[in-house]
Amino acid sequence: MLTKNKLKKFRIDPSGQVRNSDPEITFESEEDDGDCQRKLKELKLKLKKNLKERDDYLVGWQRAKADLINTQQRFEKHTQEICALANFDLVKNLLPILDSLDKIMEKDSHLKTLREQTISILRSIGLQEILVKLGDKFDHNYHEVVLSKGDGETITEIAQKGYVLNDKVVRPVKVIVE
Repeated sequence: MLTKNKLKKFRIDPSGQVRNSDPEITFESEEDDGDCQRKLKELKLKLKKNLKERDDYLVGWQRAKADLINTQQRFEKHTQEICALANFDLVKNLLPILDSLDKIMEKDSHLKTLREQTISILRSIGLQEILVKLGDKFDHNYHEVVLSKGDGETITEIAQKGYVLNDKVVRPVKVIVE
């Protein structure tokens, strides 16, 4: 037996919600109205389930993407830290050679070019000499007292140069204070 059934149009809005849309559609079917309503409910439930599953996958994908970006950033930072540490150790091991060149230059000025080339290479990776003048006040962040003449904190002599590499002290300036 043919029965007339009314079917409402539905649409999915941008937020994923199922909305009733405009006019009803009338169609004829051999199935009774109860079967159509049951099937419609089943389809609505299935649609709702699929929309939830879609949203879950989207959230999971967004989390995975954020995790990947964070991991890449941590890896980049870690790589930079390793390079900085390797440079730090290299410079620390080269400083005694630089000190020896300074001492030898006092007797033989021909080594001045070698020292300047060495300093140039070290500067290119971020090494800087800690500048200190006689009469400056002692600063425990950049200076190390090797001899103290009295209770003063005025630098009277520089025993050994100090250096920083990318704002990190490789070796403090060794000073005598008065």
